[in-house]
Amino acid sequence: QVGDAHVELAVEGVSAFRISVSHGEAPRQRQSPMVVEKSPSTYAAAKVVQSGSVVAVSAAFGTAKIDCHSGRFELLGSDGKTLIKSSVLSSLDGDYLTVKLGASGQPGPFYGAGVAAGSPLSVDKCTPQVGNQYGAGAHAWAPQYYSAGQKYGALAVGSADFSNHTDYWTKGLPDFAKYPANWTSDEDGVTWTVLGKTVDLYLMPANDTYAYLKAHAELTGAPHIPPRYAFGFLAGRWGWKTRDYINETLHRFREGKFPADAFISDFYWFTEFNDYNVNRSGDPRYHDFGYNNASFPEPAEQLKEYHEMGFRFGGIRKPRLGTPDNLKICREKGWLLPGGLYNANGEGRNINFTTPESREWYAEQHAHYLDDGVDFWWNDEAEVMYYHFDGWNRAQWEGLRKKQPKKRFFSINRVFTPGQQRYGVSVWTGDISVSWEALAQQPGYLLNYGLAGMPYVGCDTGGFVGGNASAEMLSRWYWNSAFMSTMRVHSNMAFDSTGHGEGVPVTPHFPWLYGEEAEKAMRKALEMRYMLIPMLYSLAHTAFTTGAPIMRPLLLEFADDAKAAAIVDQWLVGRDMMTAPILAPGGKRSVYFPSLPHGSRWYQFNTTTVFAGSTTEEVKMALDESPVYCRSGAVVPVGPVIQHTGELGGTLQLQVYAGSDGTFNLVEDDGLTTAYTEAKIRSTTFKWVDATRTLSWSVAGSTDDSRMFASVKVVVFEPGATQSSVLQQLGEDGQVTFQAPSKQDVVV
Repeated sequence: QVGDAHVELAVEGVSAFRISVSHGEAPRQRQSPMVVEKSPSTYAAAKVVQSGSVVAVSAAFGTAKIDCHSGRFELLGSDGKTLIKSSVLSSLDGDYLTVKLGASGQPGPFYGAGVAAGSPLSVDKCTPQVGNQYGAGAHAWAPQYYSAGQKYGALAVGSADFSNHTDYWTKGLPDFAKYPANWTSDEDGVTWTVLGKTVDLYLMPANDTYAYLKAHAELTGAPHIPPRYAFGFLAGRWGWKTRDYINETLHRFREGKFPADAFISDFYWFTEFNDYNVNRSGDPRYHDFGYNNASFPEPAEQLKEYHEMGFRFGGIRKPRLGTPDNLKICREKGWLLPGGLYNANGEGRNINFTTPESREWYAEQHAHYLDDGVDFWWNDEAEVMYYHFDGWNRAQWEGLRKKQPKKRFFSINRVFTPGQQRYGVSVWTGDISVSWEALAQQPGYLLNYGLAGMPYVGCDTGGFVGGNASAEMLSRWYWNSAFMSTMRVHSNMAFDSTGHGEGVPVTPHFPWLYGEEAEKAMRKALEMRYMLIPMLYSLAHTAFTTGAPIMRPLLLEFADDAKAAAIVDQWLVGRDMMTAPILAPGGKRSVYFPSLPHGSRWYQFNTTTVFAGSTTEEVKMALDESPVYCRSGAVVPVGPVIQHTGELGGTLQLQVYAGSDGTFNLVEDDGLTTAYTEAKIRSTTFKWVDATRTLSWSVAGSTDDSRMFASVKVVVFEPGATQSSVLQQLGEDGQVTFQAPSKQDVVV
C-alpha cells in the first residue's frame, strides 16, 4: 500500500520490471497483445529486500524500489546509477491515473514512440493511435519510448484497449483506434496519463538504443523471420483483372530479366468489385472468400504454374465482410464491431477478432486458400480499432498453424502496434502520394518503425495517391526501396479524389513501362536488391535474436556524432553499409559521412574511392546509380544476380573494406519453415583482422538446403586497389591471407 494506491513491483522476463499501480483493489497484471506470454522458468532471478518502509526488487539488469510511506520511486541500472527518481509515483484525478517518472538527468531524446509522415526520430510526447490519411500515409503511435538521456525504456498497458469516453472521440464519433494511455515530457521527466484506475508500467534499464531494442523484443516478442521470398521484390498494383493479364505481366518480368519473387493483387483476385458502396446488409454479388473467375478461373492450377515460375502470390484482405450470409452469421454470434465508429470502412461490417471463436471461424473460411496455394496476405484498412491488425494477424496465423504447422507466416500490414512483430509480418507506410515529397519522407518513416520494434518495413514504391509517376522519380524510388527490409511496388488503378479505382488511368509502376533509360535503372536497382539478400536475410536472424532492425538510423552506431544522429535521409543496412538515396529531382544530394576512428574511412560501395569521416560531400548520380558506402572493417556478403530467391546458392562474393577489423555472421536456413526457431541453421562467422590482413571463418550448426552457398570468393578493397582470393569452400572452417597492397594491384 502506497498512500491511496496499491503498487506491485515484479520482474517481467529477463530485462524488464513491471510496476502495477491500482487506485482501488489490489493490482493484477493485465494481459495485452503488446506483452508476450512467458514461461516462469525464463524469468530473471530476482531478490526482494525490505528496509523499513522501502521495498526493492533487484535483478541482474537493475533495481526498482519504492518507499511505501512517502511514495518515492526509484529505478537504478545494473551499475547502480539512478535512472528515474520520483517523489510521488502516482495519483488519481477523476477518470485518469497519473504516473510520474522523474528525471535523474537530461530526460530526452525519446525514441521509438511511433511514426507518421515527416515525423522526426525523437518526440517529446505521444498520444497512442493508429490511422491512415489518404495521400499522406499511415500513422502508428504506441504507449512506449526509450529515453536516451536517462537510459531506460518504458511501455504502458492501460486498463482498457480502447475507450468510449468522449475525450477519445474524433469528429463526434467514438474512436477505438486511440489507446487511452498518453505520455508527455519536460525537464522534470515523463508524465503518463492513463484512463481508469490501473496501469501496468514496464520499465527497461538500457545503456544504449541497441540494449533497449533487445529488451523491447524480449518484452513484446521476438520478431519472427518472414519466408525468404519476402526479402525479394514484391510486385503489386490495383488492377490484376484477368488471367491473361497476370500471365503476360509475370512473363514480362522473367523475359526482361527484372528479378521478382511475388505478385500482390487488390480486390480483383477474390471478387468482381470493391465493397466501398456495400451497405450493412451486404451484397449477394460480393464474395468474401471466393475467387474472381476473370482473374483466377482455375486458382490451384494457376498458383502451381506461378510457383514454378518462381512467383509467390499474396492477396489483399479487408477486416470486414460483404456477403449477406457471412454477415448474418457473425451478427448473430456477436462477432462484429459496433457501428457508428470513426474511421471505419465498411460501417457495421467489421469483424471483431478479440474472441477465439471469431478468429477460428475466420481462419476456417481461409483454409481453402492455403490448400490452393495462396502464400501470404496483404492486410488493409483495419485502423478501426487499436489492436485490430494484431487480432487479424493472429486469426490468420492460427489458421496457418492448424493447416501447415511448420510453414512460416507472412503478411503485409498498414500499421503496427507493439507485439505484432512476433507473427513474422511486415508493415508498409500506407496511402502515400505520388510525389517527390512522399519519396523523401519514406526513410524517416521506416527508421522510426525500426526504433518502435518493427524490423520489416516498406512502402508503395512510386506512391499510390496521384497521377502517373515520372520515369526519373520512379527510378530513384526503386533505388531507395532496394535498401529497405521489404521491397514492394504498388500503384493505383486510376486516380480520383476517392481512391476507389475511378478516374484517369494510372500506369503500373513496372520497369518496362517508363522508357529505356528508366527500365535499365530499375533493373539495376532490382539486381542490387538481390545481391543484398544474403546480408538482409542474415540481418533478419540478428533481428530475431537481438531485436536490432535491418534498416538502422545512424544514431544507433554514431550516437556521439550529433550531426549523424539527427539524419533521417541516410541509413545503415546492418552496422557497416550506409545508403544515401537520391530523393529529389536532378540526381544530386549532400552526403554526410559520420565520424570514424583514426585510420578508418568510408568507401564508395564496390570501389576503392574513399571519404573521410565527419565530412560532407556533394554527389551526383546517374539514373542507374545510387550513393552507397561501406566503412572500414565492413565485411559484406554479396550474392549473385538472380531472378528470384529460389535461384540462390553457388558462389558468394565476400567484400572486405580494409582499414579496421570487422566481422559478419552469415546465416542460412531452409527459408520456408519455422525450423530456424529450433536452431536448425548454418551460421558462418567471418572475421577480418586488419593487422595481419587475414579473413577467417568458422561454421556452427547445419541444415540442408539447395540454396545455401557452396563456395566464397573474397575481395579486399583499399584505397586505390583491390585483391581477390581464389574460390574457397564454405561449410567448413577456413581462412585466407592477403599481401600488403602494391602498385601492381588492380584498380577498380
